[in-house]
This record gives sequence, structure tokens and C-alpha cells, in this order.
Amino acid sequence: MKTAKRRKWAVLALLLMVGAAALYFYMRAPAVPQSIKLLYCPAPVDGCGDQNLHVVFASPPAVLKPFGIDVAMAGAQAVHASFAMDGMEMGLNRYRLLQKPDGRWHGDITLPVCVQGRSDWIARVDVETATGLQRYQFTFKAEPR
Repeated sequence: MKTAKRRKWAVLALLLMVGAAALYFYMRAPAVPQSIKLLYCPAPVDGCGDQNLHVVFASPPAVLKPFGIDVAMAGAQAVHASFAMDGMEMGLNRYRLLQKPDGRWHGDITLPVCVQGRSDWIARVDVETATGLQRYQFTFKAEPR
């Protein structure tokens, strides 16, 4: 009876360790980007980018209302998007985008409410390529709640 109980605890401990390791590798911070490229993006719904990257929001961004983001970049191996405010901690808002059959990377984003009622956001798009991590950054306004 005692060995069965010990075995259950050992299996539970093993599962917890495996789960913690998986969470660590999923949520860990990416490598330091080679550079940060600032994009001018007055209307993300219309799309913006440069010669390498194109990003577009599926609908106007609004607080607590999911909206889609699509990123296209040749040679991308993984794409993450994170959202923050200048001078304000907004919690963990980092999304792993999934590659679609046509090569675009897509994610569904939900922005949290700012307790001060601000709507000025900074989007960071991290693209992992064979040559390293590339970061693109732009500002946008979200519709208030």
C-alpha cells in the first residue's frame, strides 16, 4: 500500500517537473534582438512594414476585444508579438503567432484595460530567422472600452 502511494507521488512530482520545464521553454524570453527597427504605422488595419516585413491588423484594435494580427516575412522561423505601454507595466502580453499554409503568421490578440484609461500602445514583433532575432516596433491607438 505504501509503495503504491509513493509511486503516485513520484508520478505526480515527475508530471509537475515536466510541466514546469515545458512552461519555462514556452514562456522564456527570446534572445536579444540584433536591432530594433521602428515602423511608421498610423493605421495598422491598412498594414505597414518595410522591405522585409509586413504587418496588418484584421480589425481596429480595441481593449478587451480580440483582433487578429498577420505578419509576413520571408525566412521567418518563429514570430512573437508583444504589447506594452510607455512607462506603464501592462503585464505579460506576448503572443506566439502560428504559421498559416500561405506562409503568413497569425495570432489573435486581446489587449488589457489600462487603469489610467490610456490607449497608446507599443507593438513589438519579434521574428526569429536563421541569422538571428529581428525586432520591429510601432505605436498605435486602441479604441477604449
